[in-house]
Amino acid sequence: MSANLQSSSFRLHPSRPRRRLTAEQRAALYTLTFPQRPPLQVWNGAIYGVWLVGNAFFRSADYYGAYSHSVLDRLLTLFPETPRLHLFSGMVCDPDAVRFDINAECEPDVVGDVVDLASYFPPRHFGVVLADPPYDAKACSAYGTRPFCKRLALKQVARVLRPGGMLAWLDVRTPIWSKREWQWAGLIGLHQGTNRRILGLSMLRRKR
Repeated sequence: MSANLQSSSFRLHPSRPRRRLTAEQRAALYTLTFPQRPPLQVWNGAIYGVWLVGNAFFRSADYYGAYSHSVLDRLLTLFPETPRLHLFSGMVCDPDAVRFDINAECEPDVVGDVVDLASYFPPRHFGVVLADPPYDAKACSAYGTRPFCKRLALKQVARVLRPGGMLAWLDVRTPIWSKREWQWAGLIGLHQGTNRRILGLSMLRRKR
């Protein structure tokens, strides 16, 4: 365990083995939980769909760029694995997860830089990582942070995610990923209303 963790005030959730959900099981769980929303589709072992979030995506979030409650609820239904890490967590509320952010004012569980992520946690610890990074330089300015290398960030995530673990990355583009480390697991578009860009939730599975 790193010195960064030893000096932290939070406790890591114990890593415990859990049966890996298939894409079909995740989609069925989502449909069962949200029967009033369009169902997700599975093709070639990957999940695809569209989430209609509308203006509520902005109005229900007090922190710039934060998940709305409806988006977070859907994410946690689709990815129930633990231990769970929120990367670029901002002020997300999820008491069952570890929150990691570079901005200390957000009071995350761990304050740190994503490009050094693997120095903060044991290897292969997390079952799922949910990431909502600044999408571009303008967003970085709004967050008060500097731009970072997303390809390097994914390499760091791969080190702390256990084999078969899932990464859900919300962004305006799919980050560059290595086929040696990752397997494609799907894409969900988040429609925020008229005259607004559509976000993409790229899903990757850590190879064994």
